[in-house]
Amino acid sequence: MYFCFDTSSDSTLLALFKSKDDFVYKKHYAVRRHSKMLLTWTEELLKEAGISKGKITGIICMVGPGSYTGLRVGVAHANALAFGLGVPLSGINKYEIANEVYKEQYKTFNMVVPSYLDNVLMCKGGVGFDTKSCIMRSGDKVSRIAGTTILISDKTLTDKEKPMYADEVCYYQHKSILPIWFELGKKRLRKDVLVEPVYFMGAVRKKK
Repeated sequence: MYFCFDTSSDSTLLALFKSKDDFVYKKHYAVRRHSKMLLTWTEELLKEAGISKGKITGIICMVGPGSYTGLRVGVAHANALAFGLGVPLSGINKYEIANEVYKEQYKTFNMVVPSYLDNVLMCKGGVGFDTKSCIMRSGDKVSRIAGTTILISDKTLTDKEKPMYADEVCYYQHKSILPIWFELGKKRLRKDVLVEPVYFMGAVRKKK
């Protein structure tokens, strides 16, 4: 059983996978409650699935971009749980997920994650995708950039809520997209890494 979770935004998501098509998940509104509720929500999901922590064989953690505090809570939880259980661990990021969703539809495209003060973190998707290419831009300047722009969001937006620069919205926590989390994370599971909270890419480093 693989444990996947995301604390990078206001919506905390937790999922348990037997396979990419066999999983249970829960989503919680968690503004400023990640540190208080994450352990409780983890226990509740395990209980609902009818398994113990000892049945977890791998952990996949969302590492960003997102809330600095939320990410640190999630990453600490992932590293501690993986160490305590002696299971492999991996980190994934939102750009990787959105790129998998849209790379067959568009040759190249822009992916943006809302940041602070109306700024966004933007990354090129499709051909030549590389999370190291991410840059910060003012939201009002994104609409001037050529190409299709994908907004990455944890919540459903109405037409009025969707920014004018967004041609499409990738609801990366939607149930239909969770198998992509699993497939990406499972490929890089390792026992000799720690995941780290970063804003531009999902990085791992070897333990010293």
